Amino acid sequence: MIIIDIETGPLPIEQLKLVGEKFVSPPHPGEFDPDSVRYGNTKDGEKRAMKLQAALDLHAAAVAKYESVVAVAETEHWTKVQSKAALSPLTGRVLAVGYLSTDSGKFILDVTIDANDPEEEQGLLTRFWDQVEKFRIQDRRIVGHNFFGFDLPFMAGRSWIHGVEVPSIFDSRGYPDGKLFRDTMKIWACGQNKYVSLDSLGVAMGVGAKPEGVSGAQFAELLESDRIAANAYLENDLRMTAAVAKRMGLK
Repeated sequence: MIIIDIETGPLPIEQLKLVGEKFVSPPHPGEFDPDSVRYGNTKDGEKRAMKLQAALDLHAAAVAKYESVVAVAETEHWTKVQSKAALSPLTGRVLAVGYLSTDSGKFILDVTIDANDPEEEQGLLTRFWDQVEKFRIQDRRIVGHNFFGFDLPFMAGRSWIHGVEVPSIFDSRGYPDGKLFRDTMKIWACGQNKYVSLDSLGVAMGVGAKPEGVSGAQFAELLESDRIAANAYLENDLRMTAAVAKRMGLK
């Protein structure tokens, strides 16, 4: 049995601005509208003049700070987009693929050195599908957690974007080859459409847990700051998936 897990990260912000959800500027205050001033029951001319001036001052202040408001809103928008970008092959990229053989216990990590180099991701994708074909020929089962919902569609999507050939592993409905692949999350759901994290299963079964304070969403930062820790994080995910699969009786 071969356990596979991938780690992803967001595309560079310049690319995200091309493919991500577009930023829409907040509306400009426009010209001041005297009719927008609410005087209530005030009849006193001096008080009405004060209300008008206060409204004028507020409008002028809104106009004066509009550009800074837009700048802040745009920064917040792209920060939010970037925080979710690694979840989609349209806005994310593959940073690493881990392979674990449950027969030998051998762990292999295929990781990009320069995440900003598209050729590195292309090479990683090509090698991945070569491995999948190799395991299919050897009649070895490939297992992952949420493999059908994330890993396989992400790898396929990035491959199609890069023009990397994807082998015939999906049927006419888009479902993965059930003989070649197994998904521990699907098996756990017993036919129901429910999400459960690998960490939750690992803890519940007593076979492992994610490192405290680290998640897949932070892998890109971890890979950049501490490659040894990033490698250990991925290896832990693989070994935890293997333990969960074994508990489920997969071989």
